[in-house]
Amino acid sequence: MTKGLLRIGLISGLIILNICSFVFAYYNNFDLTADKLEFYFGTRTILARGNVVVNLPETLILAQSIQFNIPTQYLWIKNFEIFDKKTGIYLKGTKAFVDLRNGEIKADKIFIAFKNQGIKIKAKKFLKNALNEYFAKEAIITSCNLPVKMIKIFHLGV
Repeated sequence: MTKGLLRIGLISGLIILNICSFVFAYYNNFDLTADKLEFYFGTRTILARGNVVVNLPETLILAQSIQFNIPTQYLWIKNFEIFDKKTGIYLKGTKAFVDLRNGEIKADKIFIAFKNQGIKIKAKKFLKNALNEYFAKEAIITSCNLPVKMIKIFHLGV
């Protein structure tokens, strides 16, 4: 399904799609909307830039840009927000790597809100591994609202 203008050009194995709005379905299990979409056939990698929206059955991702490698199920995202529809978890960050096979997340700066538990985490150099263990170089973990003074000291910018 396309909306607006769609231009397709083939340049040495790379399809470049410049669009006003484009909805891309892969295996009928997610929709991808972006201002610019590139698909590399050799590596089976999708690059999406500008107003990126990825709608999965249980997750919604909003980002400035994403890179998704289909065979490995690796996702690199910049300036993102992720909403987990099933668990009520919200993530917002600057740059992250996500392994969609096991849920591993590595992020430079991230804010996570666990809606059901009322817990909030702001962290730098964050890692959530496949065993659901959380690690960070610096972090604030609270069930309260974060004080403005603490946020300014922490310099997360998220």
